[in-house]
Amino acid sequence: MLAYMLSLSSPSWEPSPYTGQDGLYCAVQPDDATKFRVIRLCEDLGVVTDYNKLHCTIVYSREVALTQEVIDTCKNHPTGRITFIEYWSGHNNAGYLVAHVVSESAHMFHERLLRAGAEHTYNPYNPHMTLCKGLEMTDVLQASILEVNKKLAKESIYANFEGYTVCDISED
Repeated sequence: MLAYMLSLSSPSWEPSPYTGQDGLYCAVQPDDATKFRVIRLCEDLGVVTDYNKLHCTIVYSREVALTQEVIDTCKNHPTGRITFIEYWSGHNNAGYLVAHVVSESAHMFHERLLRAGAEHTYNPYNPHMTLCKGLEMTDVLQASILEVNKKLAKESIYANFEGYTVCDISED
């Protein structure tokens, strides 16, 4: 299985319409049972996220857009397992808490889009669910991450994705 990052979106994530004029952002949404499991995970971490905005990035292609028809032929409904939590300072030093997932099917969706012409902007490919944005690493947060990661090492969390979103890339 290949690992990818699951991105539980930031509170301000709102997809723009897809015109194909401004790159390509494609993400899948977790089903309700997965959302519930992720909300419980966030509670254990001491962070809050909006379950309506949870998503897993499949491709972020700033330079190349595809037609909706091509994207539709590439899609699948990934499943995977959340295996650990990590803090990223991020490309903009905004402080992100992310959940890693192992998912062959999400990786296959990503690869199909690349073969169709998309170019992933950030390499290596790290699709992700952002649990929280705008955090500073503290001793308390570090302790919470370590405790949750101990639990995840014993039993990872099943994740199932059903719907998907395609939109232009917006500056945020």
